[in-house]
Amino acid sequence: GDRSLNPNLDGVQSESTHLPETIPASIFTAEECTILRRVVLELFSFRNYKGNTILHEAVAEDRVTFIENLKALQMVNQSLTNAKGFTFESLQDFNNVNAFI
Repeated sequence: GDRSLNPNLDGVQSESTHLPETIPASIFTAEECTILRRVVLELFSFRNYKGNTILHEAVAEDRVTFIENLKALQMVNQSLTNAKGFTFESLQDFNNVNAFI
């Protein structure tokens, strides 16, 4: 499939089914993957002034759009599966919000 580092972002929005299924693991080192995982965890678990996490807010505001956007993130996850730490096993895991807090 297409493994371009510069996918057409418009295509991601309108043709999400055409996203590449994987990104070559060589794009990120194991150390970089660990950092990326930590950043994702921090972002999703950050609490706003109401005490809600970003993940809670995103699901509450527009669950459908949030899940659609995660489809694009899923291909990035393919590059992170070899590093220790946080993983998104599948989009289904996002149904369990508490798993990511």
